Amino acid sequence: MSDDRSSSRSKSSLNDSFERYLQDKGKGRGGDGGNYRRNAARELERFVEWAAGDRGDDDWTGIVPDDVDREPTFDDLDERVFREYARHLGRDRGLKQNTVQTYYRYISAWCGWCVNEGHLEAHYAQRASAMAPLPEDDGRKPGDQQAWTSEQRHALTRHVDERARDALEAYTTLPEDTDPPDKQRARYAALKAARDRALVFVLAYTAVRVGELLRDPNDPRRRGV
Repeated sequence: MSDDRSSSRSKSSLNDSFERYLQDKGKGRGGDGGNYRRNAARELERFVEWAAGDRGDDDWTGIVPDDVDREPTFDDLDERVFREYARHLGRDRGLKQNTVQTYYRYISAWCGWCVNEGHLEAHYAQRASAMAPLPEDDGRKPGDQQAWTSEQRHALTRHVDERARDALEAYTTLPEDTDPPDKQRARYAALKAARDRALVFVLAYTAVRVGELLRDPNDPRRRGV
């Protein structure tokens, strides 16, 4: 009976395990809250899309054999799959080394949970061959300061400060008979320069990262505030 149940789990869709895993890792009643749950859900969604062939290089067709029409299941997973996913993350030049490590850890933690739940026979994601393509961890923790020299930080903040001052002065010293459209453009330029100055100073003198602060509509991984 237990063998039948184990076989059934190994043939189930990867998606079938996500909600239970996220509930176990989430906070609050029903495990519906918490930053870890939200971040893990995002990475699991990306992993299963990659496994189905919907992410990655143009010639990547996923982990299911080409002649089979179904969603990826646990039977399709082994250490080679996680090695390929580590390569996939490492090829994203928009990601820093420690970010690649962080994203992979979400998938690795889920893999370990699946072993405990009987979906997988082994923790494939933690095997040395699976982790080999990952970049070396640069040693920085989430709260570490950016690796800028004091000279670089000073030059950058001085530059944006001067631009903001010039833009504000250009707007506040406009002649009274300035056309409304020209006044609006000058006002917008001043606001934008002041905003950019604030953002640069926050980045330069706090431990916040660019991806945590700024949002890129063309990059789903950049979901800053």
